[in-house]
Amino acid sequence: MLNKGIWTSATKRYSHSTQEAGITHVPVLVTIDTPLLKDTYLDFGATTTNYGTNTTFLITQVGDSFDKRPLLKLDVSTVPTSVLLESASLVLNCSALSASPIFLDLYLILRSSWVETEATWNIYKTANNWTTTGADSDGNDYQASPKLASTYTLSATGQQIIPFTLSEFNKFVSGTYPSTDMIIRSGGVGTATFSSLNHGTSNLRPFTRVTYYV
Repeated sequence: MLNKGIWTSATKRYSHSTQEAGITHVPVLVTIDTPLLKDTYLDFGATTTNYGTNTTFLITQVGDSFDKRPLLKLDVSTVPTSVLLESASLVLNCSALSASPIFLDLYLILRSSWVETEATWNIYKTANNWTTTGADSDGNDYQASPKLASTYTLSATGQQIIPFTLSEFNKFVSGTYPSTDMIIRSGGVGTATFSSLNHGTSNLRPFTRVTYYV
């Protein structure tokens, strides 16, 4: 059965297709973990400060006077376009949480030329402003709908596995989305601190986890 263009049962699909061809094939589940390509965050409290070399990035409630929003770029180059995806997740390590729960929403960023070491609350790269500061313009800076994942409830520190909506992640893999850039916006009082790509401990850095059958 198809669900928004994604087969809901990869094992059934493979079994069916190989049986028709007269071939006995036992599907093998493959999992790949791939580091992000870049990350930083936007800070309403420091509108001209760039955090692209920080070892952490922060998330704080949208609309709060300390509003902070991470920008991330995924790497899907290792995901074959011909396979049937079983799952795809953004994996983050939360090292501190000032209050809980915090609710995280993942959105596509439309300003794909943002520069990791230049982007701030005011600009996405030197001499180029966001349409609305904080990458807040729906249809220009980011895409409000559909979201890339269901709202994720963050209530504790440690590793967080945030499942993407498969039909949306598949748009990254297929090239339907022209880039793999995203922003995280938060609801709920409190600040969450996450390890960034620059963190000194490699296994705490953010990555994507994708599983598929071959």
